[in-house]
Amino acid sequence: MEAYSNSSQVDTDPLDLLPAVYNASFDAASRQNDPLCLEDTRVEILERIVSWSNCASNDRPILWLSGMAGTGKSTIARTIALKFQEEERVLASFFFARDNAASVSAKDFFTTIAKQLATSEDPALREKICAAIRNNQDIAHKAQRLQWQRLVLKPLTQLCEERQNPQDRPSAVIVIDALDECDRQDDVTDILRIICGCRGLDHAR
Repeated sequence: MEAYSNSSQVDTDPLDLLPAVYNASFDAASRQNDPLCLEDTRVEILERIVSWSNCASNDRPILWLSGMAGTGKSTIARTIALKFQEEERVLASFFFARDNAASVSAKDFFTTIAKQLATSEDPALREKICAAIRNNQDIAHKAQRLQWQRLVLKPLTQLCEERQNPQDRPSAVIVIDALDECDRQDDVTDILRIICGCRGLDHAR
């Protein structure tokens, strides 16, 4: 029985230790009817976002899209996330929503982002994140600052350092929508404070 138990632990996927809000992803089944930008509309802003994401400099790792409610920010976010997915970019997304109990909370925000990055388009990044989980098996219960550092920043940094050719480095993009719909203002402040400390990491937006 003991041998069976040890074998099960070895075979367990480390990603199973990360709680995730599946409905928060831009391509979740519950969002499949959400609108995208119509063809030949919002061209200027979409091109601006793509240009920013491809910029070699990391002076501006964050692009903040602001505007009045109902002006199409979420539609733009979904459209750009789909574009990056189709381009097989390393991508994660979290769309907050007041009408969804899970998607309104930031409790599992960083573990959701890490899990999506790990299941994105770069197997080597997946292994880095899985290694981080193996070394920090209680990471889901740690402070969000540590989750961000150990599950996202450190794996991306390690991968960039190992790949000398910039073209081989993961061009990771994280799309966050409707942060103002998070149910706790303190969580909004914490997320912004943590993510805004992301300077110095190439090829992450």
